[in-house]
Amino acid sequence: MGNDGHQVPRPIGALFGCTVHRMGVTSVIELRGELDLAARAMLDAALEKALQEPGPVVTVVADLDRVTSADASTVSWLLRADARVRLTGARFVTVTGNGGAGDVLRLTGVGRRLDVVSGQQAR
Repeated sequence: MGNDGHQVPRPIGALFGCTVHRMGVTSVIELRGELDLAARAMLDAALEKALQEPGPVVTVVADLDRVTSADASTVSWLLRADARVRLTGARFVTVTGNGGAGDVLRLTGVGRRLDVVSGQQAR
């Protein structure tokens, strides 16, 4: 797959979205909108797609730069995704911006358990 990316299905009327694309040996999961429990199935599908891309996957990036809000279910997913990716021998990186996701990771302390970089550092 090239850099064109694939939309991951989401419920009708959902206030969130996701695109998965490949850049070399890196799979990028770009998330946007309001992530809550309703986004869980989409997040799980995106992670599976990122790991099943053809060829070796060395790094999986969860880009939360365009996420406007996130709740405990998103934090839980990030921790599970990190563990799942590491089981494959790959690295899991979380990119945060000025949106709600970065605040949630800082407030919960989960940012210390994940490999987190700011959107500015990632670019």
